[in-house]
Amino acid sequence: MLANMAKLHLRDFGMFEVIYFEHQEIGTTKQLLIKPSEIQLPLPKVEMMELATNILLSNGYDHMKKNLEKDVEEFYELEDKLRKLCGWLYYSVGTYIVVGGYTGIFPKLLVQMPAELTLTEASYSQLKSHIPSIDFDRILKNLLHPKFGNWTILKNKLATMKFDAFFGEGNNLEQTIRNASSRKLANYLVFKYLESAYSYITVNKQVVDPRPCDELLVNVLPRASLRVFVQKYFNKENLKLASRMVDETKNTYMEMIHASTWLDESTKTEAIHKVAEMRKMVGYTEEYERKGALDEIFETLPTSSSDSFYTLVTKIQRFRTEQLMDFITSDTLLNPTEPLMVANAFYFSLKNSLNILVPFLDDPLFDAKFPKYVNAAGIGRVLAHEIGHAFDIHGRLANYNGSVVDWWTEKNRIEYEKKTKCLVDQYERYVNPDYGRSMNGTRVLSEMIADIVGTEAAWKTFQKMNLTDELDLYGFEYASFDQLYFQIAALDFCAPRDKSPIWKIFAMEHPTNRFRVNGVFSNLKAFADTFKCPAGSPMNPDTRCELF
Repeated sequence: MLANMAKLHLRDFGMFEVIYFEHQEIGTTKQLLIKPSEIQLPLPKVEMMELATNILLSNGYDHMKKNLEKDVEEFYELEDKLRKLCGWLYYSVGTYIVVGGYTGIFPKLLVQMPAELTLTEASYSQLKSHIPSIDFDRILKNLLHPKFGNWTILKNKLATMKFDAFFGEGNNLEQTIRNASSRKLANYLVFKYLESAYSYITVNKQVVDPRPCDELLVNVLPRASLRVFVQKYFNKENLKLASRMVDETKNTYMEMIHASTWLDESTKTEAIHKVAEMRKMVGYTEEYERKGALDEIFETLPTSSSDSFYTLVTKIQRFRTEQLMDFITSDTLLNPTEPLMVANAFYFSLKNSLNILVPFLDDPLFDAKFPKYVNAAGIGRVLAHEIGHAFDIHGRLANYNGSVVDWWTEKNRIEYEKKTKCLVDQYERYVNPDYGRSMNGTRVLSEMIADIVGTEAAWKTFQKMNLTDELDLYGFEYASFDQLYFQIAALDFCAPRDKSPIWKIFAMEHPTNRFRVNGVFSNLKAFADTFKCPAGSPMNPDTRCELF
C-alpha cells in the first residue's frame, strides 16, 4: 500500500517521509533524506468523518459507514502514537543542524545542541535492516518515472540518520508497525492519503473558483508558468543586462578583496577564487530557450479534458514528484518544484551559486530601458547584497565549489570576528523609533554583513559607469546622479510601520528597514561625501564598520 501511495505522488507517508536535502559532507550535494514524518496537527475528527462519509456515499459504498467511526477513531490513536514517536525533530548532521522538517542549514558553531540530540548518519542498508516491515526499495522506486527514472543513481543519493524513531530501542517504528493490526495499518494509510488530498478533493461541486486555480497552476507547474510569462511578457534584453551587471559586480568584489589591507595572501587568493568561480543562473537555464524543450518534459504529464479537478491535481503532483527525483539524480541547477514566479534573488553557499528569478528582472523593479543609475541603485544593489552572502557567517565556511573547507587563516578569522562584532554592537546601539528599543544584532548578522559589503560593492560598481548620456530624473533635476543613486536605493525599504507582534519582529533575520538605510549608509563614507554630512553627525560618524 505504501508503494501505491508513492505511485500516486506522496512523499510523506505518516510513518516516514522523504525530503530533498542538500548536504556537502555526505558525499553529494543533492540528496533524498529519509526521516521520521514531522506530523502536523491532524485534520479534525469531524471533518475527517464528513470527508470519508461523502466519499463513501458518492461512490455507492454507504453500507461501509457502519465501521467508519471505529476506523476513524483507530486512525487517530495510531496517529497519536506516531506523533509521540517522531516528536519535533531537532538534530544535527555533521557540520549542519536541521530543525524540524526544514531543509535549511545552520552552522553548528552558532547553535548550542545538547549532546544527546546530536545524530550520526546511518546507511540506507542499516535503515532497511532496522525496519524490515517497510519495503523501502519498492516505495522509493515508485517515486521515479517508470520509464525514465534512474534507480541506480537515486540509490546512491539516499541519506538518513540514526533517528530514535528508526533506530531506538524498544519503542520504534518497526515495533509500532508490528503491534498494529493489518486493518488498522491499512486504514491509517487510507486516511493519511485523504488528509493529504483534503485541500483539493471536492464533493458534489461542478465548478471550482478560477482564482485559486490560477494560483495553484503557477505554484504546481512553475516551469510551465515561467515559460508562458517569458514568451508573452518578458523583455529578454533584461536578462543580458542583468547578467552583465552580475559580472561587473563580481569584478568589483575581486578588486575590493585584492585591495584589502588585513587579509593574508592565502585568504585573498581563496576569496577571489570563490567569487571568480561563482555560478550564476539569471532568469532561467538554457533549456528554456531550446525550442520544444519543455514540451518534451511535459510529455510525461498525460491529461484529458474529462479529468476532474482532483484527477488533474493528482496527476500534476505525481509529475512533480518524478521531476524532483530527476532533479536529484541530475546536474541541473533549477529545482523544478520550487516557485519561480516570485521577485527574488538568492545565493546558495553549498553551490556557490547566484540565482536571479525572472519576475525580479522586470518592470517596475528593473528594465533595460531604465536609466543606468536607476538599475544600479535598485537591482545592482540587490545583486551585490546576494553575492555578499558568500562572505557572511554562513557563506564564508564554504569554498569556491561549495565544499565546507576552512580556508581562512587563524589571524584572519579572528579579525573577521572583530569586524562583524562591530556590526552587532552598532545594531544593538541603534534605537529604532518605531519600537522604542534596540534589537538583537547577532540574529541579523548575516544579513548585515551582506548589506555592508554589498552596499560598498554596488556603489563602486556604479562609480565605474559612464553616465555622460544619461537623462535627469523628472522632478529630481536638482539632484546629482550620485545623490539619486542613494535616494533610489533607499526606496527599496520604504514601507509602512511593521505592526507584527514585537516578538515576531525580534525573530526576523533581517535588520529593520530604517537601519538598512540609515545604519548601512552611515558606514559608507561616500554617502557622507555625496550629501556633505557634517563630521560627527549620525550619517558621518567618527568610526565606521566595514569588512574588506
